[in-house]
Amino acid sequence: MFETMHQTVTGFTEVPTTETSLMTGIRVNPHNRFVLKEINKHVHANLNQQVVHVRQLRPRHVHKISQHLLALPEKDRYLRFGYLPSDEQIERYVARLDFSQCTLFGVFDTDLVLQGVSQLSYIAVELSAHTAEFGVSVSHQYRSKGLGKALFLRCIAHARNQGVQYLVVHTLRENARMIHMARSAGAIIQSDGGDSLAKIELPPATVQSLVVTYCSDLLAKIDYRKNRWLRVVRQAL
Repeated sequence: MFETMHQTVTGFTEVPTTETSLMTGIRVNPHNRFVLKEINKHVHANLNQQVVHVRQLRPRHVHKISQHLLALPEKDRYLRFGYLPSDEQIERYVARLDFSQCTLFGVFDTDLVLQGVSQLSYIAVELSAHTAEFGVSVSHQYRSKGLGKALFLRCIAHARNQGVQYLVVHTLRENARMIHMARSAGAIIQSDGGDSLAKIELPPATVQSLVVTYCSDLLAKIDYRKNRWLRVVRQAL
């Protein structure tokens, strides 16, 4: 439903890259000034500063997801899962991922290695039938670079656009980064012993949230393809 809404609301049509659409590879209805403004804003932001590109992950990325999680040190594994999983447990966790029941996003570095992964799991709990649970992990060397926040905001935007009313975060009470991030989004946090539960009420989707998400996804794909092409060039030299 939302893919159809994207096409109707934004007026985007994918076309082969030409001289007039080299930056994005799309043609936009020139009468849709709002869409043009949003695209220009996102493109200029990418040109003028370092932007964290968040891309939606697919089943074909499970190997990279596994590599990312297996590379996490013990402390980060503990904070991500609430316990310390072995390599075998992580591999089973990845093998059981059901992309029809969850949505994953990732941040790739210039070598196309996953350095951050977030997961939205759709659940039906007493809070609401439209509830999703958020989880995230970031490689240790990429901490404090904005990856966690970018993945968090991307998941919030996606959840809004899919009609999710509540985002919940189950985390350890000692996970100060996660609790701070959830609180900054207006979460109500309840603690019980060593565990904390953050609950965020999400606003409904808007035309702007749909367009911004579309633009972000598009630029993330462009960045990935650029880095893939540069990697091929580096290997050929």
